Amino acid sequence: MQKRARSLVAAGMVLVGSLPLTAAEPDRPGLPPTPAVVMGDQFGQQHRLSTLRGEVVVLVFADRKGAEASRALGERLHVHFHPTAQGKDAAAAQAAPVKAPGGWPEGDDVPNVRLVPVAAIGKVPGPLQPLVRQQFRRAVSEGALWLDMSGTLADWTGVAPGVPNVAVLDARGRLRDLQTGTFEGDRWDELTQSIEKLQWEAAKQAPPLTASRPQRTGTTAR
Repeated sequence: MQKRARSLVAAGMVLVGSLPLTAAEPDRPGLPPTPAVVMGDQFGQQHRLSTLRGEVVVLVFADRKGAEASRALGERLHVHFHPTAQGKDAAAAQAAPVKAPGGWPEGDDVPNVRLVPVAAIGKVPGPLQPLVRQQFRRAVSEGALWLDMSGTLADWTGVAPGVPNVAVLDARGRLRDLQTGTFEGDRWDELTQSIEKLQWEAAKQAPPLTASRPQRTGTTAR
């Protein structure tokens, strides 16, 4: 994929800290509840995961060994759901409109699919965090670069080493799917179709029968 599109996903990774789990909502049975998560990026700007409610959110994350594969997967997912993002710079790619799933009623609003890449760095002592942010700021100057320096993902979903990890949240902010590994062939189809299913759900419409294949249970990394 072109270098500019690459900056969108590489530029989506943030310092993740969590609030108490008292704000968590029940998620899919067998998956951990979603805490109220606060994220700070490489520029020091704070973000709240809860502000993305109303969108289908896809967190794509990995440790250092899986970073390149995670970046590539994140780019591929973003362009799949936002085709006009390909070849654009970070800002333009982020603003690209979401495509409608097959069979979507003409004229109806389409819930966005928000791709949020995260670098699962692990727990970094507070005094060293500004240095880590500076290093990523030098490497990625466009977009928000999300860095988990508090071990939030490891505590919440787990982080499978050396491979991409994908956590999918519905429009209500509930964790609905958690998978790890490579995504080709049937696994790619199942992942994208499960995301589309949540778009239909967010719009409170039933998906066409051709889009309602059974969803495979994700692999939880613990």
